[in-house]
Amino acid sequence: MSSTSSWRLRLGIVVGAVVVLVAGGSSALGFVGAPVYESSFGSSGTANGQFTLSSTRTACSTGTDSISASTFAETFTAAGATRSRSLVGYSATVAMTPTQSTTTLAGTITSTALNGGSLTITTPTPFVRAYNTETFPHAGVGVATGANGGKVTVTALSSTTVRVDLDSNGDGTPEATVTKPWSTFE
Repeated sequence: MSSTSSWRLRLGIVVGAVVVLVAGGSSALGFVGAPVYESSFGSSGTANGQFTLSSTRTACSTGTDSISASTFAETFTAAGATRSRSLVGYSATVAMTPTQSTTTLAGTITSTALNGGSLTITTPTPFVRAYNTETFPHAGVGVATGANGGKVTVTALSSTTVRVDLDSNGDGTPEATVTKPWSTFE
């Protein structure tokens, strides 16, 4: 006999208040424009937006976990410098079976660290990792595309080795390729 349990948590930001809603198997936690302060370092920040977390299990190690954010932005000041970053159309999903996990990512990141530019992340081929035997994925492709069309493509060659291709002008031909151990990126 099999049963399915499912939950969903929406996480956002409501000025001066936290709201938690539970209905129909889902939970929501929201907050908007809530200031965050860390006095020992003299930093402060605000965040606006909403995250949705969900998890479905059909067995202990079988199911799907996901997080998404249609828009989530934060601005913070530290050491006298103000920085901002945002997620737009972001989603990450991990599908699990008793023997492996499959991970997909999608979304756009904007940041002052990118000189006001953006980076769009996709997984045209989901990353796959075997449970209990692999620390890193043995298959999958991830692509990060910059605002000017340049791309970095990460290809899992094995659970120990990854290839990184740089196509700086977006013409489809990598100008540089390196093969490294996955552990290099820890």
